[in-house]
Amino acid sequence: MKKNFLLFLVALLSNLSLLAWAHEDHNHSLPASLKKAKSLSLEAVAAYSKVDAKLGFGQLPSSWAGLPDSAAKVHTNGEGYYIVAVTNAAIKESNKRTLYVLVPLFGDVKTANYSGKFDTLPSLPVYKKPLLN
Repeated sequence: MKKNFLLFLVALLSNLSLLAWAHEDHNHSLPASLKKAKSLSLEAVAAYSKVDAKLGFGQLPSSWAGLPDSAAKVHTNGEGYYIVAVTNAAIKESNKRTLYVLVPLFGDVKTANYSGKFDTLPSLPVYKKPLLN
């Protein structure tokens, strides 16, 4: 009986530890590569052509939807983020031809602009080594 109880307890604790890994408070669509960051940027500008994202530039023209992969180039590969330059050759105004998209490594696209300069940039979480007593 004691053996069965121990087996039951081990099985229960094993299942509970698996549940701890299956939480929803983080993002599984991390841009693990430059290619993923460019893809997310193209998706973002396509979405901005459907609605005004309230980022200061209004709704983009429909020509921003469906741009080829070659339209996105990594402008900055920062520590904890990418800034991707998405260029739309169909736009006549040179100052509105390239939209810069900020892609944090740990999160979703939150902002974009025509300057490529962002006031606040995400950073990588700092790992602090625990003190040993």
